[in-house]
Amino acid sequence: MPKPEWDALDAEALQEIAEENAGDYPTVATPFREWNEACLEMSGGQGLGPGYYVILGAATGQGKSTLAVNVAAHAIRHGHSVGFINFEMSRANIAGRFLTIMSGVASRHLQPGPTFREDMMMEAVRAAARVSSDGARLYVNKAPIHDLSDLTYGVEQLLGKGCDLLIVDYLQLVRVSSQPDLVKRTEVTSDKLRGLVHDHKARCIAVSQLTTESGKKQSQKSNPPTEYDLYGGGKWAQDASQVILLDHTSKRALQNGTQEMKVLLRKNRHGPKGHWFMHFDTNTLRMTPAHGQRDQNSTDPFSYG
Repeated sequence: MPKPEWDALDAEALQEIAEENAGDYPTVATPFREWNEACLEMSGGQGLGPGYYVILGAATGQGKSTLAVNVAAHAIRHGHSVGFINFEMSRANIAGRFLTIMSGVASRHLQPGPTFREDMMMEAVRAAARVSSDGARLYVNKAPIHDLSDLTYGVEQLLGKGCDLLIVDYLQLVRVSSQPDLVKRTEVTSDKLRGLVHDHKARCIAVSQLTTESGKKQSQKSNPPTEYDLYGGGKWAQDASQVILLDHTSKRALQNGTQEMKVLLRKNRHGPKGHWFMHFDTNTLRMTPAHGQRDQNSTDPFSYG
């Protein structure tokens, strides 16, 4: 490991930094304006900037992986390749969600079983192909992966393929052979992933479970989740640039299979914290902003209702 170097912030160094800041810092926008606007340093309120390490957490079954695929689909629509390092779902599961979100074809028509329709599948494939015709791609590991060495290798390989955004799903499934204890495994995994993101100036969204106890509380509609509920201890939140949480205590059913849920930006090293609302179409799996009027009585900079 190289030794640290020291640099005086004299006039010459400050001028150099000013010129760098005047340059074009590439960002990857999310589907949510409020989230993008909260990304200030090195991003100018345009989305995820170089070095962003984001933890996306929620209780089991509340849509965190689906939100990650929505972010990936949005990035691809805007010309960015995305690497999906998957520890949980099968390649077919990710492909099905991706096709549904990209095409708007109801997910039931793309899944094996009596509701499957070959014509709808072909329509979805054509729609996804049109969107990614400029070269943007979604990369997914073909076979299951399990341990930290797989994660390290995946990050380096996907960045070499030109991926502008990495997604890891999900953190608690990463094995560390020398660390059977969950908290110790958390520390090693988080240190490694944060270091990779920093060293490569990458952008990474890492999906996380909440603790079992917290998950039970959420199912009883008690308290919204916090960054302290992330499964494995506070190391995830400590290392993250941002912590995004899905608050299913706020979830309510709307019409035609649509749900509304609050998204919490609980930690943000690069700008303000806050929350916004999103709609989840359970047919097409699309998660979109819930457009509304800003709550003028709230001190939350992203409060909409």
